[in-house]
Amino acid sequence: MATSTTENLFEGALAGFAATTPMSIAMELMHRALPEHEQFPLPPRRIIADSPDGNGRRGGNGGDQAEEGAKLGATMVSHYAFGTTAGSIYATQEGKVDLPPVVKGMGYGLGVWAVNYLGLLPAVGLIEPPTKMPARHTALMIAAHVVWGAALGLLTEAARGNGKGS
Repeated sequence: MATSTTENLFEGALAGFAATTPMSIAMELMHRALPEHEQFPLPPRRIIADSPDGNGRRGGNGGDQAEEGAKLGATMVSHYAFGTTAGSIYATQEGKVDLPPVVKGMGYGLGVWAVNYLGLLPAVGLIEPPTKMPARHTALMIAAHVVWGAALGLLTEAARGNGKGS
């Protein structure tokens, strides 16, 4: 039985949301392993901290505990929302590629990293391009996207419940 576009979007959204958890855990663990001078905030936090607020002001990195809690909440919401959205897109397209789910997902995760970190995010001034970042920081972000993609591929397949995909 063919899967509808709506079902694909829903399955991908669930898988993308769920895959963001192992990605976040991997990011945190790898971040802690960086040399102390490279343990500056990771891109999800930097994007929120440096985004303009409703009054056009930049968020910055300081503030009281309540402000920091709000920034952490906004960081997590935006990070999971992006993972959910990207997962939806994946689920509508992955059936066109005949590879194991984990391989398709990893390739997609690398593609998401490349489009956003080599193109979109630096182009709009939200982060520096990877060429301006410490190599270990860039490797961490690439690895985190591979983790997310692998989980996405497996979870999308599991959401379909038949082990064969659409």
